[in-house]
Amino acid sequence: MIAVTLVTSNPFSVRVRPRGAPVASFQLSSPTGGTNLPYSLGHAFKQGAVPANVQLIADIGALQVSGKNWWPDGSLKFAVVAGRADLVANAARTVTLSLGTPLASPNLTTADLRASGVTAATSADAFGTASWAGADWDAPFHSWISGPQMSSWVYRKPIGSDAHLVAWLEVRLFLGGAVEVLPWVENGYLNVAGPTNKNAQYAFTLGATERFRASFDLANHCRTVLIAGARFSYWLGADPQALATPGKAYLQATHLVPAYGASVPDTANVLATTSQTYTPLQQGKFSAAMGMTGFAPAIGLLPEWDVVYLTSNAAAAYAGVITHGYGAGRYGIHFRDEKTQRPLLFSSYPNLAVNSGGSNGIADVGGSSKNIVTPLSQGTVPPTWDTPHHPSIGFMAYLVTGRFYFMEEAQFSATVGFLK
Repeated sequence: MIAVTLVTSNPFSVRVRPRGAPVASFQLSSPTGGTNLPYSLGHAFKQGAVPANVQLIADIGALQVSGKNWWPDGSLKFAVVAGRADLVANAARTVTLSLGTPLASPNLTTADLRASGVTAATSADAFGTASWAGADWDAPFHSWISGPQMSSWVYRKPIGSDAHLVAWLEVRLFLGGAVEVLPWVENGYLNVAGPTNKNAQYAFTLGATERFRASFDLANHCRTVLIAGARFSYWLGADPQALATPGKAYLQATHLVPAYGASVPDTANVLATTSQTYTPLQQGKFSAAMGMTGFAPAIGLLPEWDVVYLTSNAAAAYAGVITHGYGAGRYGIHFRDEKTQRPLLFSSYPNLAVNSGGSNGIADVGGSSKNIVTPLSQGTVPPTWDTPHHPSIGFMAYLVTGRFYFMEEAQFSATVGFLK
């Protein structure tokens, strides 16, 4: 058996090396199959499994691991895994990760992204358009992943001259030139005056082809990905349809999620408890009135749709995690700091509280002893967000995908609790 190299905190290229002890595994599948199919996933690791300054190799083609979080002892805690693989249609393939030593190779850069010829644009009727082409790709807001098999950047631009409405992209470039894009729009800042709803027809174009068009009312401090149907991102060329998922038993063993003894035995049960497709701002299995008494699917250490994913072998369960991760944007909790363009740091706003008046959609808001509050929200009221009853949003979706979008969703949930 030969092995292919893969790195943790600093991605390197593929080289043949002897394998050490197995550490973990993940699964790859595709309904169509093909060669050199690009894929990416989030992967958690048990404390001590990948010690500090120790790297990984795998028993499949080219891939990389980019570390994002580490345990107190310095061992790898969470990483984004990416690469390309040959897959047979509808035949799941298990990839085993082991300790080993990789060799270096150049990372994909924004110059490589520009060379792909990709263009993108988000429009919102009279509010205007945000577009990217050529040199626009040279200046990302944030470099999220940097590696020889996949690099990922986050871009943002205001839509027209509106003070609140912003178009965002997470763009992934894979070795071989495949480009994957996740677009979203966001309507809300922390301290910018006049937050209100933005009712418009929104559209997204990638590579001169319109991929999305729909009308919806985006309330203050809400956001949504510009996706509809069963797809969860866009590809510049053909969609490789390669799904990569971490081992569910191993994920529970890391203690980053609870461990469950029960199991969901069949696809019918999964389909009954998860959303398989997405439309902007959809409710899904979120409570119609967050805060109501009695049972609700969202109540628990993890909401029902995330537990179904952990306890079922049905491929349909994955869709429920992603669609609810996207659907959480329907709540008016996205108070982005206009100074940093990130969720706020608690230490930067020790006395700031959410304004208790207007159309904020946040239940049981407190006050500020210094009378320092966010600007008054107006227009359409978002669905109610109730802190004692809110579900865990973004967390599981981030664990299985490693997407920047889901990481920030979890952060927005934490910061709105602080603002209350």
